[in-house]
Amino acid sequence: MYYMSLSLGDFVYYETNFIKGEGVIIDLSEEKDIKTYLISIPEYNGDYKWIKYNNIKRKLDLSIENKLSTISNFGDWWYGFHKSIYQKLLIEAILN
Repeated sequence: MYYMSLSLGDFVYYETNFIKGEGVIIDLSEEKDIKTYLISIPEYNGDYKWIKYNNIKRKLDLSIENKLSTISNFGDWWYGFHKSIYQKLLIEAILN
């Protein structure tokens, strides 16, 4: 069986019984061998949704411009909480 390697700052596509969409991973929780990821969602101004590992369908292969564009549309509060993800993307943009 194939398991995706997911990290903070990865952009992913998810589907649950109720919603589907895209977002960026900002945290991980593992309880009783169940991995759950905290995803920042563009539709909610960067607010969060906990998504179980098996509901994450794939990592998104977005250009650095699309990644920066997505998180730049999050609320003003987002940068203060997630500087490391934003700065990692800025460094990636500079090096490309």
